[in-house]
Amino acid sequence: AFWRGLSVPLAASTVRSALSFGCLSAVLRALCDEPATPTLGECAVAGSVTCALGAVYLHPCDRIKILLQVRHEGRAFSGPLEVVQTVVRRSGFRGLYRGIGVCVVMDLVSGAIYFGGNRWLTVNFAEGGGGDGGDSGDGATQALKLVGAGSLSGVSSWAAIYPLDVVRTRMAAQPFGWEGAADIARQLFRTGGERAFFRGLVPCLARSCFSDGIFFPVYWSVSWQLGTRGQD
Repeated sequence: AFWRGLSVPLAASTVRSALSFGCLSAVLRALCDEPATPTLGECAVAGSVTCALGAVYLHPCDRIKILLQVRHEGRAFSGPLEVVQTVVRRSGFRGLYRGIGVCVVMDLVSGAIYFGGNRWLTVNFAEGGGGDGGDSGDGATQALKLVGAGSLSGVSSWAAIYPLDVVRTRMAAQPFGWEGAADIARQLFRTGGERAFFRGLVPCLARSCFSDGIFFPVYWSVSWQLGTRGQD
């Protein structure tokens, strides 16, 4: 029961990471003279664009995962294929994109904080203000600073948009209902007050702290190395 819906995020995770960081690199190349050392503003804009575009692919996958974890009409769906067939038959393909409007708004905000914030932390904290990938201590200290910058940017982005994610998740968990985001937000506030919008925040932040502490150091290190070699 604890692993229901795991196959969908596992299948999507590799593609998600490749699309996210690949798209980020493409946008940075279009915006920047030096893509390996972008400014805070360039990273924020590229991050917003990247995350908003990613919603087109990722939102249906996330909706399928959520529906696999809840019961509908007294029973659980047997697998991802049944979810897709049932939703498409009842609501058309647009049913797979229920809540995507909230998702895009959420990703525009989180993308700017996630990527822009990480770049600011990397330059001012991990790199000592140099911004060129130079040393700010021994290798182990530098690595720990990069991990810390990645973790903090991930935690900050999730903390900023978590109430929106709660609303989006409630929308996605309704197989065929069409309650809007405002209706769901009012129901949440009426039944649980402000705290209802932050249920589950701690596990979410713990996950982000671990995963983003790995992703970002790898991404920036590879980007800087490739950029340096390209100039040789």
